[in-house]
Amino acid sequence: AAGLEPDQFLPRLTFFFDISISFFEEIAKVRAGRRIWARIARDRLGAKDPRSWRFKFHGQTSGADLTSQQPLNNIARVTAQAIAGIFGGLQSMHTDSYDEAIASPSEGPARIALATQNILREEAHLCDVIDPLAGSWYVETLTNQMEEQVLEVIETIDKAGGMYAAAEAGLVQRLIGPGPKPKRGPEPEIDLGSGPRERLAANIAKVHQRLAAAGALGSPPPPADDPQDGS
Repeated sequence: AAGLEPDQFLPRLTFFFDISISFFEEIAKVRAGRRIWARIARDRLGAKDPRSWRFKFHGQTSGADLTSQQPLNNIARVTAQAIAGIFGGLQSMHTDSYDEAIASPSEGPARIALATQNILREEAHLCDVIDPLAGSWYVETLTNQMEEQVLEVIETIDKAGGMYAAAEAGLVQRLIGPGPKPKRGPEPEIDLGSGPRERLAANIAKVHQRLAAAGALGSPPPPADDPQDGS
């Protein structure tokens, strides 16, 4: 964009967001980003065209929240993520297939992921209203908190000499945290920790225990010569 006026290219700019499972937090994240970008485009970059202030973004549901255990439950997780993205005001969306925690998406699960979008838009009419949670005490509070924290990070990066200098110095990686752990086969045993993955694993264990107690998991059919078969 060197040599161009901000209003020559900013209206065409689109952001990319990962939409995770923490429903209200994800909505607040996007709403805070919209506020911050409008001010940056107008006050910092000098854009005068209101189209340059718009916060257009594509959202993708987070595969990090999906599990290989009880994979059909991933349909509910992806739906919650998708609704958060819609309520946050995305312009386009990719919904993950429920089997992406196991392998590359297969055709059946991919069709379900696409149908999820169509149902939310065409049947539930979730796209009919812009920012439907505006005015909610909880969502507005989360948005304010998120905005304050993001501005603190921006200030830290500015003091480090800008994004390029901060990245070169390793500051950005330190702010993000440690990198992803290498893949290692099946998921580990349940660990009742405090992080999101630990809470997710604990929830899987609880659901499995409740289903087993209710007999909902079923049992394998008896052999053909089993006297209990009754045939």
